[in-house]
Amino acid sequence: MNWLKSPLFWKITGTYAVLSGVGLVGLLVTISGRATDADPASGAIAQAGVSAAITVYILALMAVAIVTAGLTSHLASLVTSTRPYQDPVIASNLLTRLVGRNDELSTLAERLQEFVTDRNEASKSSITRLVVSSERLNTVLQAMTEGVIAIDEKESIQFANHAVCRMLELSAGRVEGRLIFEAVRNTHVHDAVRQALTEGRTTTVEFKVPRNESRLALAATPIDSGGAVLVLADVTEMRKLEAMRRDFVSGVSHELKTPLTVIQACTETLLHGAMEDRAAAERFLVQIEEQADRLLQLIIGMMQLARLESGEQIFHKEAVDLRPISDKAVSLMQTVADSRSINLQVRGVEELFVLSDHQATRTIVDNLVDNALKYTPEGGSVTLELIEEPSQNTLKVIDTGQGIPEGDHERVFERFYRVERDRSSETGGTGMGLAIVKHLCQAVGADVTLESQQGAGTTFSVTFPITE
Repeated sequence: MNWLKSPLFWKITGTYAVLSGVGLVGLLVTISGRATDADPASGAIAQAGVSAAITVYILALMAVAIVTAGLTSHLASLVTSTRPYQDPVIASNLLTRLVGRNDELSTLAERLQEFVTDRNEASKSSITRLVVSSERLNTVLQAMTEGVIAIDEKESIQFANHAVCRMLELSAGRVEGRLIFEAVRNTHVHDAVRQALTEGRTTTVEFKVPRNESRLALAATPIDSGGAVLVLADVTEMRKLEAMRRDFVSGVSHELKTPLTVIQACTETLLHGAMEDRAAAERFLVQIEEQADRLLQLIIGMMQLARLESGEQIFHKEAVDLRPISDKAVSLMQTVADSRSINLQVRGVEELFVLSDHQATRTIVDNLVDNALKYTPEGGSVTLELIEEPSQNTLKVIDTGQGIPEGDHERVFERFYRVERDRSSETGGTGMGLAIVKHLCQAVGADVTLESQQGAGTTFSVTFPITE
């Protein structure tokens, strides 16, 4: 009965009723009036005719209403089938009912059916492209190393990739739909979001995550449709490298300044009359020689590190016996040890083969022994211990020196880093030995660690592989 609600039905039916009804009533009234004036009997017959005519009119009106209802019902079906977002199955069923008619409505239904089919195919194709594009975008965002969060104008999280969940320690899959200030408990993030949403400009900030000690750089950018996109990058390693670079520049400046200052002072003293005093001149010349040698060792160490880091130095791995290398290092350093009453010895197995480069292994052992002797007081001891194990072999250099505070364990392998700079300068160290050891161990596949407590000595352990 939807045709009863059709304005078209009521327009057609109403128009027909008014036009035909007015004409018919007027005609019948005229005839009835004339018949009554002429003859009463004829007037009765005329009135009966009027009643019959009215009855016929009503029946005709009903017939017109039925025809009009069918027409408007079909037209309504055509309109319904072409509505936007109409179910394709419903639209096809509505049009199929009209295709079988042999009239203009059938032709119109066929054309509309072709139109609806083409529209549905285009819609399916568009939806497929949108789905593929959405999946591709989601894959790209999830694969990014930077963290990405999208929020709407109400600060509700609409998207968060895996990287940002890892950075901010969020539960993946349980973030979307939550408010940003509920999911992320960080005032820097909240302030950046509020500024981006209220001021409509990109806001950047860098902050530290307390629980994992990482540093994050955040950029909150508003979007035209409302809301904002937050991009976070982990800059922890970058900041560490910047700190190491500053320390490197500071260390180089200090290491070069000290010997050059001594050389300059001695030279000026000699030029201003000290050359006449043979004993003083010899003393100043000895200092110049010592500082020049120190500069040479510093430059050699820096060049060696540069070659190691650039990959220019080639290593030939082979079976290397640590025992003769350790004995050779002790023999070379014995004079230094005796001058300070330090007990220098080798203990452990008589033969210990490892897979390494021979020259690199010698440099590792020599630098560790030299470092131990420099920081061991008179009367102490330095011991090289060779330990054989099933899958790896280990060299330990144990001293009874001043030890290294726990907070400095990670940094002692940095170039120019020294626990006590003043005392290290007195020993003639350049701060390069352990850095060279670390890089050489990485190059030959060995692992170097240390165990130490301040005031209780230090043990450096180098673990070598024994097979490929």
